[in-house]
Formats: sequence, C-alpha cells, structure tokens
Amino acid sequence: MPTQLAIEVGKADTSRAWRTVETVSYIEAFKRELIEFHAAIREDRAPRTDGADGLHDVALCTAIARVYMSGEPAVAPSEFAPAEVQA
Repeated sequence: MPTQLAIEVGKADTSRAWRTVETVSYIEAFKRELIEFHAAIREDRAPRTDGADGLHDVALCTAIARVYMSGEPAVAPSEFAPAEVQA
C-alpha cells in the first residue's frame, strides 16, 4: 500500500471543511525497515536505526499528542522522562 498523507482543514461536517489525500510514497516505511533489519542480520552489523532511535521517535509522537491536547510547549520533545521508560 502506498503511504498517504491526509490533510483536513476547517470545521468537520460543515461546508467550510475539506480533506485532500496525497500519495507521498509507494514504498512503505515499515517494509524498508524490515529490509534494512534483514540486511543488518545477514551482514552481521548493527542496523542503521537502533532501538534508542526508535524510542526517540515514540517520545516525539507522544510529545506531539501531548502538546496538541494541552496547548503547552514541549521541552526536549524527543526525550522520554525517566518515569516514562519502564518495563
């Protein structure tokens, strides 16, 4: 499936709302990650993106949602607070 970006503007369910969908890539990011992971294993090397990088991505996504819901700015949005990193 191609990666799509949906853009929604205006107030929902009114004549002042619109939505457009753009295809930004025909190569799924997850597929590319699996290909890279497979290559790293076969070549006996570390993957280009490690677990720590993935954790920073999750922290950034969490910060985006938190800022949207609270309206408060984020400080170091790609860093988890120690209390958030628990197994």
